[in-house]
Amino acid sequence: IFGFCLSNKLLQLVDQDLWEIIEESGGQPTFALSWILTWFSHDIENFEKVQLIFDACLSTHPLFCVYMTVAQIVICKEAFLEENEDGIPGGYIVSKTLREN
Repeated sequence: IFGFCLSNKLLQLVDQDLWEIIEESGGQPTFALSWILTWFSHDIENFEKVQLIFDACLSTHPLFCVYMTVAQIVICKEAFLEENEDGIPGGYIVSKTLREN
């Protein structure tokens, strides 16, 4: 849970505007919780990419997955904002982007 709270705070520091939009739409980016708990393997179907993420998470700082989570949210900011206007949950869009890339 610490990693989840930290990801929310990091997102606020990295992109205040995006953080405010997420806060207005219901608070913390709960869609990202599974990324932290499973090191993204829950949402990425490509086994080679999952292996690379596991290697990175095991060989770097213990909070590396949290940093990756915030980076992924920021990378998908445009898609998140566009789809959020259409009433589709932003977390769905970000998770979908993970599966496609």
